[in-house]
Amino acid sequence: MIEMDEPVLGGPPRRKKEAMAIGDPVTIKGNSLPMNIQSDAPFSQGFALTHNVDAEFWEKWYEQNKTSPIVRNGLIYASDKQLNIQAHTKDHKDVRSGFERMSPDGDPRAPSRVKDDPERRAQQVR
Repeated sequence: MIEMDEPVLGGPPRRKKEAMAIGDPVTIKGNSLPMNIQSDAPFSQGFALTHNVDAEFWEKWYEQNKTSPIVRNGLIYASDKQLNIQAHTKDHKDVRSGFERMSPDGDPRAPSRVKDDPERRAQQVR
C-alpha cells in the first residue's frame, strides 16, 4: 500500500492508502467458462491446472489467504510434483465451489419445487 493524496471537493486533499501492483500479474485458471468456450488450461478431475506460478509469489499469496474457504476446502492448491497434484485432485473431485453450472435436477442451490396438488390449484382458480 502506498500513501496518496485524494482531492476533496471544497477542502484540502486527504491522505489515503492505495494498492499498487508489484511485479507481473498472475492469472489463476479456473474451471468455470462461458458456454461453448473451450479452456486452454489442462484439467485434472475437474480442476483447471495453472503451471509455472512463481514459488515466492505463491508462498506470499498462500500466507495472506490461508484462512480463505477456497484454500481451506482444497479448491486452490500448489505442488511442484505431478503425482501430488493428481492425488489432490482425485481426493477433492467431489468438493463443490458453488460456481458450477446449475443442474435442474437435484441441485441443492435450486429453489425447492412445490408438488402439484390438484385441490390447491382448484382453490386458486375460484
